Amino acid sequence: TYNGRLLETMIGEEETSALKHFVAEQGGSLFMVVLAALKVLLYRYTDQKDIIIGTPIAGRDNEDLSNQIGFYLNTLALRDVINPTEDFVNFYNRLKGNMLQAYAHQEYPFYSIVPNLKLKYDQSRSPVFDISVTFHNLSEDIHRSNGETSKTDETVDYGFEYVKQDIEFHFQPLENTINFNVVYNTDRYDKALMSEFMQHYKQLLTSLFKNTKIPLQQVSYISEEETHELLHVFNEEKTIPSEETLVSLFAK
Repeated sequence: TYNGRLLETMIGEEETSALKHFVAEQGGSLFMVVLAALKVLLYRYTDQKDIIIGTPIAGRDNEDLSNQIGFYLNTLALRDVINPTEDFVNFYNRLKGNMLQAYAHQEYPFYSIVPNLKLKYDQSRSPVFDISVTFHNLSEDIHRSNGETSKTDETVDYGFEYVKQDIEFHFQPLENTINFNVVYNTDRYDKALMSEFMQHYKQLLTSLFKNTKIPLQQVSYISEEETHELLHVFNEEKTIPSEETLVSLFAK
């Protein structure tokens, strides 16, 4: 279905500054680094290492198309393989190289890729990827809350939104922060999971840029507060004295 829901939050000033500093050191773009971090979190959530994410790209590089009216959007399928033992710097530079190669072939139409891959057709799924990411420029109006989400620990729910993929991630750099929207298919995911995922993404950024040299399999995306809750609240044992025996319980 196309049943979706839109959630919005903010990546804070400290994390945004760390992202920009990382790009200044390593080269590439802000889009590349938010995508790399997103793939790391997807790997940590699923333990899947071969990750393909789609991204739309304007198809007007040809000068002959500059004065034509029409929709020339193409889709790039960005595929990267996670090596759990490598650090984020190495992974980022591999991803950067893959993205530059993808941009070099951006005019190759997505509708030609699908039959060439000879994939098994499934009408209920997208043929190459289930997740897309879009990096918006400042002229696009995706920021819905007019500053209401300046607190980065909040997530604003805007209700129903049409969705093409299982999950669509949208990033837009603002002055000192990054607007972070997620549109997800409500027949596949629920709000609690996606809200938690958004907070985990921001926590992952904090962990990554404290130490970009630790192996990806060890990067934490859980805050100290959540760790405490998992260990001491959720996992708390309360033993109630009972006269039951194994035999009586088995009989019941």
